Order: sequence, then structure tokens, then C-alpha cells
Amino acid sequence: MRTDDLPFIDWLKAVGIVVIVYGHVAGSTINHLTAPIEAKQVGVACFLFVVGYSLARERRPAIEVVIRRLFVLYVIGIALAVAISVISYALSGRAQLGNFLPFVFGANVLILENAFPANPTTWYIATYVHIVLLWALFGRGARVAAWMLAAGAVAEVGLRIVFVDAFGPFFAYMALTNWIVVLLWGAWQGQRADRVERSSSVDRAIGAIMIAVLAVVWPIAGAPALAGSGFPFKSLVPGTPLGFAVVVSLAVSTLYVAYADALFRLTRVLPAPALVRLLARNTVVIFIIHMPIFFVLDERLAGLPFWLEKAIELLLCLVVPAFASELLMRTVNPARWQKPLLSFVASPFVRGGQPER
Repeated sequence: MRTDDLPFIDWLKAVGIVVIVYGHVAGSTINHLTAPIEAKQVGVACFLFVVGYSLARERRPAIEVVIRRLFVLYVIGIALAVAISVISYALSGRAQLGNFLPFVFGANVLILENAFPANPTTWYIATYVHIVLLWALFGRGARVAAWMLAAGAVAEVGLRIVFVDAFGPFFAYMALTNWIVVLLWGAWQGQRADRVERSSSVDRAIGAIMIAVLAVVWPIAGAPALAGSGFPFKSLVPGTPLGFAVVVSLAVSTLYVAYADALFRLTRVLPAPALVRLLARNTVVIFIIHMPIFFVLDERLAGLPFWLEKAIELLLCLVVPAFASELLMRTVNPARWQKPLLSFVASPFVRGGQPER
């Protein structure tokens, strides 16, 4: 599946990475609008909606999909982890080897670690690896039914509460169980896409209404009641009374799906301009590198006026990495390195086609 014919994928990836970077750089200015989640979680939900949507439409052999989805991610991710470790060791004597755990089949999550890696955004790599491998083993060709959405919602809401109490909120956030419904919802939309009129004005109107509710009604009527000092689920922390914990957990799941689905409906037939496509195809590098840059900048820019500081950080954490990644990808083109691997490992199963964007 190529994203040329599905511009909303570029939109959701671009919006997702902008929200994630902004959430890390200046999340204090908007997090109160999205409680009990932080704004950057909206960006993650966008990515996982796209993953569910695209996997539901995959017709290629499972081994081919796994290689195409993980090879470049591993090449870039491990290379950047090595660079970060070398720089960190030279400057502070700490190698930050925890940054490599996500690439060991998502070990940072599997060992029930209640902490992010030293480079915190790489937790997502672990969850993404788990999704792709589980899809390859059990999900290829499966169809999402209404009962699966309902069962997934019950499991997600309940397990989030259990994991917060048993293992801690960081683990509860990183685990795949925190993202079941938005992933299944994306898959459900993907499998029904060919039967739904893509240019439906009703679809866009629903998306606009959902965005209005999320941007106006929720910050006034919902977010204040569920706000708190905890992370990442605000008022859902170890020891939260069960009744209130269920309300908060249900709100988390609902917001994940609502934001991603609203953006999907609004951008479904909206052409993706060059800037959106640029951000979308360079999300891997931006995602991995922006937090180390932010850690370096935040301490050194602390004396500047707030918005000047944040403007510089956004420029150097988002815009510059996007163009640097574009130059890197055009020069090195790591996607071409996967072709020998595909030929060696998957030649009996792989069809022709271009690497996935």
C-alpha cells in the first residue's frame, strides 16, 4: 500500500509528530486542555491509528511486511542510539545503553520496566515492534468485528488500571494494552475504507463536530474534573479509588480514539501539501532525535523569554531534523539496503513492489 493515494496518512503522521514535539517542548501550554492525557499522547494515537489502518489493508506476505516496516527503523534507530551513547559517554561518562533495549524485541516493555529509556520517545519503538510481530503471527487476514472493539475497550480500560497499580504508570503507558482500541479502530476503518464514500461531506462534518467538542467542550466540561499531577494519566495513579479509576481510564481510551478519528475524517480527502509530506516521511529521525536535542537546549536557553526559548527549541527539534533527515534519506537511502535481505529471507514469498514509505 502506497500513501500517495491516501493523503490522510501523511496528514496524521505530520500532525502527530508536530504535536509530539510541541508537547515535549511546550506541553505546559496545552496539556490542561486534554486531561487526563497529555497532548503528546494525541500524536501517538495518530500514529497507531495509521498503523492499524495500514496493516488491515496489507496483502503482502507477512515476512515481507515485517522486513519493510522494521528494517529501516532498526538501521536508523540503532545508528542514532550508538551516536547518542558515544556523545553521552564523551560528555558525561554515561553510555545510556538503555536506549538499545527497544530494539531487542521491545525488551524495555517486556521486562516490565516502569521507566522510559534514556531517550524517552524510543519506548514507542518497542510497542511498534510488538504490534508488527503480533500482526505477522496472528493478525494477518483477520477482520475486526464490533465485539472485538467492545472486548478491546474493556480489556484496555481494565488492564490500564491494573498495570498502574501493579507495575507503575510508565509501564501501563508503554504497554500495547494502553493502545488496543485506537489500533483496532484504525484497522476497522481500514478494512471498511473501500466500502465507504471517501468524499462524504457527512464524514467531514462529523470530524469537524468532534474537533469542536474536543477543542471547546472537553477543556471546559471534562478536562478540569480529571486533571491531576500524575504522569502520564494525570489523576490515574497507584491507589486511585476503583470507581474514579474506571472513569479516568475510560476517558483516556475515548480521547485516543476521538482525536485520531476526527483528524482522519477531516483529512481523508484533503491533499497533503509538500510540507506535510516532508514531515510525514521523516518522522522516524525526528521522533528519535528531538528529545536528546531538547535536553541539550533546554538547560542552555533557560534564561531567554519563554516563547523565544520555545521557538528556538521547536526550530531545532522539529524543522532542522526534518530537513536533515530528508538530506540523509536522499543521500544514504537505507531503504535500498533491505532489498538483499528481502531476496535472501523472503524471496519465495515476496512480490515485487517499492519499499513502503
